[in-house]
Amino acid sequence: MTNRIECATHGSSLPTYTCSHLAEGSGLGVAFDEAAPEPWPDAVCDSCASEPPWTDAVARERIQLLCTSCWEDAFGRNTRVPRLADVDAWLHERRARAQLRQQRWLDEYAILSCAHYRYVLDDGEEPWLGFGESEKRYLVMCDPLVIGSWGRRSNTWLWGWSNDHWDARLTQPMIAVKRHGELHGVEPLWRSESDGDEDLAFALAATVLDIVPGIEGVYRAPHENGSLFLAARRTRHVAG
Repeated sequence: MTNRIECATHGSSLPTYTCSHLAEGSGLGVAFDEAAPEPWPDAVCDSCASEPPWTDAVARERIQLLCTSCWEDAFGRNTRVPRLADVDAWLHERRARAQLRQQRWLDEYAILSCAHYRYVLDDGEEPWLGFGESEKRYLVMCDPLVIGSWGRRSNTWLWGWSNDHWDARLTQPMIAVKRHGELHGVEPLWRSESDGDEDLAFALAATVLDIVPGIEGVYRAPHENGSLFLAARRTRHVAG
């Protein structure tokens, strides 16, 4: 089981690490490995990044343990990338651009005409997403990834990479969207959670089609408490 910490402000969380300057300051710049596979990589301020490698003594003095929300707060305070002025317009443009690919996927595989769908993500078998005539006859199969989820009661969007319920192999490719948001000042892409209705969830999920290579379509799987958004890769027709 993944080790967790308890933050006095945000509660239970995965652990992250920054330099103490980021944890306490603002406007200092943020440096981290942009190719890191984890959502919240070890981060330091620009001044620390310019220094020679730390000794063990300096590391013990400088390294600060933070929860994931505190990491994001520290990033938001210290990044030198200007915030995008009109996020809604940016999301609308990206959603419109992604719509062509989405419609091509829906049409080519007749997704919406299928009476049934099913996905398996965490039952100890290889993940799959299927569409077909019945629960026993699937005509289209995909390799799914978890984009995120929208909660009806909380009216919030939660990125899949921030939910450690999911196996990292189902969410790691989506971290490319987070990195894009960090580099271009699009806060809803790098914040784990955003307040908003399901239309916002659709818009955020659509950015995956525009940013992550190999994604062919996005599927919304509704449930009693909201919706799970899945990305489809390697879609293929199968014998029923």
